[in-house]
Amino acid sequence: MFKELLLVRHAIAQDRNDFKKTGQPDDLRPLTTKGVKKMLRIAQWLAHASDSPYDFIAESPRLRSQQTADILIKKIKSKERIRLKELGPEYSPEEICQILDKKEWSRGLLVGHEPHLSHLICFLTGISAKHYSEFEMKKGGIASFKLTNPLMSRTAQLQWVVTPKIVLSFYKKKSR
Repeated sequence: MFKELLLVRHAIAQDRNDFKKTGQPDDLRPLTTKGVKKMLRIAQWLAHASDSPYDFIAESPRLRSQQTADILIKKIKSKERIRLKELGPEYSPEEICQILDKKEWSRGLLVGHEPHLSHLICFLTGISAKHYSEFEMKKGGIASFKLTNPLMSRTAQLQWVVTPKIVLSFYKKKSR
């Protein structure tokens, strides 16, 4: 039996420099209206791609990740929602993998940030971390993995990666 793990980068958030002027911490930087609209389409596509429920959707504590998870949960089924500080960019891929390896699950979804997700892709597949920039995920991008061993074994198989542009082009063709 195998496990399926999806990594989702949060949707488009407010500009970092503009938000900095508010004096609030970056953890509170929200999604833009455009980001919400695009993520709704991406979540709808993901729901059509598979109607099987996820055992969990895990999000980082940052607002933009939580808002992205809110949108995903409206469209896809999940048995549990988890907030994991280890999905924040200040943590290592090993830390998130150790937590997930202790959990019972067969389908999971992580919502996080760059470059943390690119480092996680390298770790999961056993690729040197120096190549993380080759796996940079666009905002709203999704990567799917098949696992037959614990995450810490670094033997995950990258199944597919989809960018928001690909998903959104699907809806443009349907509306013509």
